[in-house]
Amino acid sequence: MKKLVCLIAVLALTAPLFAAQSVLTLSASAVNGSQLQVGYASNDANVPVGISFKVALSDGATVNSSADVVSSLSTAFNANIDYANSAGTAYTALGQGHPLAKADAPGEVVFPAGTFAVCMGSLLQSPAAPPASTANLITLQAHQGTAGTASATISADTAGRGGSVGKGTAFSVVYPAAAVTLTFECFPTGNAKYAEWVSVGKPNCWCFARQCHGDADGLKQGATISGFWYVGSNDLAVLVSAWQIKEPTKGPGLTGNQICADFARDKQGATISGFWRVGSNDLALLVASWQVKEPTKGPGVPGDCGGTL
Repeated sequence: MKKLVCLIAVLALTAPLFAAQSVLTLSASAVNGSQLQVGYASNDANVPVGISFKVALSDGATVNSSADVVSSLSTAFNANIDYANSAGTAYTALGQGHPLAKADAPGEVVFPAGTFAVCMGSLLQSPAAPPASTANLITLQAHQGTAGTASATISADTAGRGGSVGKGTAFSVVYPAAAVTLTFECFPTGNAKYAEWVSVGKPNCWCFARQCHGDADGLKQGATISGFWYVGSNDLAVLVSAWQIKEPTKGPGLTGNQICADFARDKQGATISGFWRVGSNDLALLVASWQVKEPTKGPGVPGDCGGTL
């Protein structure tokens, strides 16, 4: 009988060792083309109180600032441990900073970064307790590198942060098997005129490198002997066709490629008389770059308008 009691006691003490380990499965998907969204799901009641993983972006894509944390479950995971590590005494309150960390060492990530860690902790006195699952633990805005797409790979954090742990025990973590493909728009989200580009229907021509200097079609004119230029009669023809056409309800608005002559990417006019997108501001830009020849025949027009076409 004593042997039986001892056996039961041993089994009771060692039961947790033989219990099935909690599994945390991470998910990853592309949102709005160029945003990476990471979620998780626990297979039991063991909710996570600390999650860390590594993100690697291909083809030169990067996150450029803390503003690229589009959203996160910060009400539940409000301990930004690596940010606190770097901030030192400047870290004064839970929730301060952001959860992006160095990929290979403790501390806040150095921007811009193509490879980095995400480390999110909960001290359990957060405004909200961590859920057992969420599709949106964090959403990150990536910025284009050398290609129109980039792969985002999620893997184990190897910088000694301890991986992902639950309230009860550590997790066995399942990472996404496949990389997520991020697709970048030809007009970058960080451009000051991005909202304007969206409001006019995202015309491809605004992605021409010299469009804001008067290049409506993205093409050269000229000849080998005399030289080539990006701003000339073809672009003037587009501007003339769109000249002071008023926006609804005062007029029909622009059609076809006429929006390409909105080199200033703005409106002119007044509420009473009406507004137009192609006018004197755009003409001034075209005139400033008129038939400026490309090297080696001339200085060329700067390709700094923000687009990638």
